Formats: sequence, structure tokens, C-alpha cells
Amino acid sequence: MDFSDASINLNEFLKNNPDLTSGLSSFLVEAVSSGYRVLNADEISKSSDSEQSNYLDFSILPEESQRLFLQKMADSGMVVTNSWLDMMDDSMIPTYIDHRLRKNGVIKFEDIWDRANNRQRMYYFKKAASNSRIVPESIISQSDSRMVKFYLDVISKNKKILPDFLFDKFSDKNKRDYMNNLGKSGIMDINSISEKQVSELGDDDAKKMIDPLVKRASKFPFLLSNKVFDGLSDNVKNYYIGRIFQIYNAKEEAISDALTKHQLKWGQEYGFL
Repeated sequence: MDFSDASINLNEFLKNNPDLTSGLSSFLVEAVSSGYRVLNADEISKSSDSEQSNYLDFSILPEESQRLFLQKMADSGMVVTNSWLDMMDDSMIPTYIDHRLRKNGVIKFEDIWDRANNRQRMYYFKKAASNSRIVPESIISQSDSRMVKFYLDVISKNKKILPDFLFDKFSDKNKRDYMNNLGKSGIMDINSISEKQVSELGDDDAKKMIDPLVKRASKFPFLLSNKVFDGLSDNVKNYYIGRIFQIYNAKEEAISDALTKHQLKWGQEYGFL
């Protein structure tokens, strides 16, 4: 068949040859997932001059191929821009979101939040909680309180240092669970905790956080940051220095390596060193 013949309607030809059309669409979806570039008009308009080659313009595909391509894209659940979703039929969107959640988890889900139904949003919260993923503040602020409560109940026990916007939404029980698990986090995580959260640590919670860290000090380099140290009460500062003193058997050089100059100075001026 000579496709240069103007009398041939390519759309009609593809409609009458569904296997060929489906195969072409499947091939393109596979190609896109492997890095080949099929761009729509919005993406083409935003691409730089250096990117104006080596891509297939979606708009040149026959209508039937476009429709099947979008359906197969929905079935694949690949992470794509909203400009692709804008071209999908309304009936394709729920299918797309279901497959995307199953195959790609919560990656960039905030970009399609407004398109998701309540069931999909709840699934998102469950997935984020079980994988210790931070749900963006913009999503938390507009979500059903029951979804947020479920998420906070789970993530407060997940041994992960959390941002203040989540900490501020914790119930008293969430805070207890969260603080009881701080000691299970690594030193790098502990040092990332905010000053606000350190200031709300009671002495008992702070000691529970310090004890396991100090016990691991003989195997791993241990330096509690000055930011966290300064947020502790004087009682806990002394406790921390005392535990370092104890774990290193009062060896001056080892203690000096385990404490910052600022912490050593505090111990000498206000503590027992």
C-alpha cells in the first residue's frame, strides 16, 4: 500500500486494522518507558533548541493511534506530566491512577492529587505511611482528617525524623510514640531533628534517645551536633557528656574526639569535666 497516495485515509486504515494500530501503540508506550521520547504539544513548546530533534510528535499520529496510545499509557501507570492526562478520556484517569499507584507508589503523586478519588487518596496515604514517605504539607492541609490521622498514627512509629509541619499535627500519643523511637534512628538522622522538636523533648525522652547512640559510639563515629546539644536541658547535657566519659573509660583523647569543642567547653565550664 502506498501511504503517499492522498486518497488513502490513514485513520480509516488503522481503524480497520486494529492489530496493527494496537501493536504500534504498544510499541510506542514501551519505547517511552525505556527512554524514547514521544512528546505532546505542551512538552514540545517547553523543550529547548537542543531538544528539538530525535523525538516523535504525538500530534502526527492518526486519531485512532492517539486514542490507543493514551489507553495503553493509562494501563501502564508510568509517571507522566499532567499534559498527557489532559488528553485522556475521563474514563481513563481512574485506571491510570490505580496502575500508577501500584507500579510507581507515591512518586510525584501530589501532581495528580486533584484527579484522584477518595479510595485512591486513602491508598496513597497507606502507601506513604508503610514506606515512611513524607506526604507534602499541601496534601496534608487539604486532606480528610481521618486519612491524616491514619497516616500520623503509623508514621509516628516508623523511626524516621519528621518535619515540623507533621510534628505539629501529632496527638499526645503520636508524640510519645515518635519520641520513644528517636533512639532507633542513626546519628545523621538525629542531627537533622529540628530545634523545636528538641526543645519539646522531656529529659527522660532525651536520655532514651542518647543511650542507644552512645552504645553504638565504639563502632560508629559519634558526634551529636551542637544544634541538638544546645537544645537539651543542662541536666541532659551533663548526662550525655557523662555517658561519653563512661563509654570511653575516661580517656581524654577519645572523649575529645567524641565531643565537639563547643561541647567540651560547656562540660568544662558548666558540667563535671
